[in-house]
Amino acid sequence: MAVSDFRYLRLPGSGRRLVSVTRLWLGEDHLLQVERHSFGEDYRRFYFREIKLIVTQRTNRGRNMNIVFGVLTALLLLAIWASRSSVWEAWLVPAVCLGVLLISNALKGPTCVTRVHTAAQTAEIYSLNRLRRAHRVIDRLRPLIERAQGHDSTAPRPAGAPVEG
Repeated sequence: MAVSDFRYLRLPGSGRRLVSVTRLWLGEDHLLQVERHSFGEDYRRFYFREIKLIVTQRTNRGRNMNIVFGVLTALLLLAIWASRSSVWEAWLVPAVCLGVLLISNALKGPTCVTRVHTAAQTAEIYSLNRLRRAHRVIDRLRPLIERAQGHDSTAPRPAGAPVEG
């Protein structure tokens, strides 16, 4: 197969870290995590045949951010309300910005940490940091992983078998 024939499909989401942005790409037989730094890129491949487990764990990060944004917005709105002079206009811009961040974060839904386990490594998938997005991507990957490992994804699960995702 020629290199130009190989196609990657970008999966939803991006993970932002202190100095990098991470995206997840779907290849024919693997996932590719690309972490872009200001000075280069790091690549990590996860072949479907080697994936043992994908774990998604809900975190409180989104809720904590909502609490911080909400408290700061409330304090700024209180300062605006208590202001007797034209100073209130100076408090309005940060209050609106924090309110927009609060609403945006709340609409994105709960946060999570997603990890891929293989025989050789356990790696965090930074772009799957929201629960809904992680579940959608895992549901999309499940049949590909099962096919690569020789499992029948249409077969009924045994009674009492755990359901991933």
